Amino acid sequence: MPGIPGWNAHVPWFIYDLTNKVLITAPTIPSDIRDGKNIVLAEIRIPGLPYDPVYPAGMRNRKVSFQLQLIKRDNTLGNVQQLRQFDALRYPAMDLLSIGNDTQFQPNPKVLYWWGTGSMPLEWYVSRCDWVNTQGWINGMGNPKYSIIDMELTLDEKSPLFQMEDMARRAMAITGQITGLAGVTADALGRSPF
Repeated sequence: MPGIPGWNAHVPWFIYDLTNKVLITAPTIPSDIRDGKNIVLAEIRIPGLPYDPVYPAGMRNRKVSFQLQLIKRDNTLGNVQQLRQFDALRYPAMDLLSIGNDTQFQPNPKVLYWWGTGSMPLEWYVSRCDWVNTQGWINGMGNPKYSIIDMELTLDEKSPLFQMEDMARRAMAITGQITGLAGVTADALGRSPF
């Protein structure tokens, strides 16, 4: 597109574990990134009406989900070290000095994530972190070499980062309208809108 500078570099995939202060990255990138936010509508049945009136009843949390492939063809540890980074996201946050203490009142892990979402970096709760160690990719020591991580993150809409994102999102919606109108105009004039 004319007027927009090209970007010759790429930002590697990463997720930052805010609670444990660990950077998790991999040379692979996630599969399709699913970004959803349910809108709740109440359909109220009123006897005698040929339809059910619809009333707004709120919104649910924004969730992002994806799968990431972890491959390490090492014949001793395989990808176990990388799996331990994801494993830390499945337990309450603890520092090394707290090992062996009760985790009942420890917070759930939060991460900083933005890759592939079209948003600025935001704070997310880890709501799912599962994986499958693929059959046929287990090394001689019994460790996995190929795993598929299945993650779901739930946005923390009370964080200061979200408040800044909210302002930026509203401004980008206005510029998106301008971009859309420019594309429609270009198409009407016989030029490529892309």
